[in-house]
Amino acid sequence: MNSILLQLIIASFIVGASGGLYVGYKYNDGKHAIKTTATMTMQASAVAHARTEEQSIAKSYVATSKTYQEGLNDGKKELNTAIDKLRAERLRNRTATSASVSSNPTCTSGCNGEAGAYISEEIARIGAEADDITRQLKAAQELLMGRDAALQSKKPAN
Repeated sequence: MNSILLQLIIASFIVGASGGLYVGYKYNDGKHAIKTTATMTMQASAVAHARTEEQSIAKSYVATSKTYQEGLNDGKKELNTAIDKLRAERLRNRTATSASVSSNPTCTSGCNGEAGAYISEEIARIGAEADDITRQLKAAQELLMGRDAALQSKKPAN
C-alpha cells in the first residue's frame, strides 16, 4: 500500500509540476503577446505619423512646383510683352526714319537704330533667361529648406 501511495504522490507531483510549467509557459506567452501588441501599436503609430509627415512634405513640394511653373509662365508672358513693345517701337522708328530718309537720302541714324532694336531684343531674352534661372534656384532652395525642416523634426531631442 505504501508503494501505491508513494506512486500516487509521485504521479500527482509530476502532473502538478507539468501543469505548473504549462501555466507558467502560458503566463509568459501572454506577457509576450502583450509586449508584442504594444510594440505593434507603437510601430503602427510611427508609420501613421510618418505617412502624415510624408503627405505634408509632398503637399509643400506640389505648392512649390506650382509656384515655380506659374513664375515661368508669367516670365514668358513678360518677355513676349517686352519683345512686342520693342518691335512696335522699332516699327514706329522705322516709319519715322523712312519719312526722314525720303527727305534726306543719306542714312545716318536709321541703320544703327535697326541693329540697336535687335540687340535690345536679345538683351530682353538674356534677362528673361536669368529670371528663369533665379526662379529655378528659388524653387530648389524652398524644396531643400522643406526637406531640412522635415529632417530636423525627425531628430530625437537629447
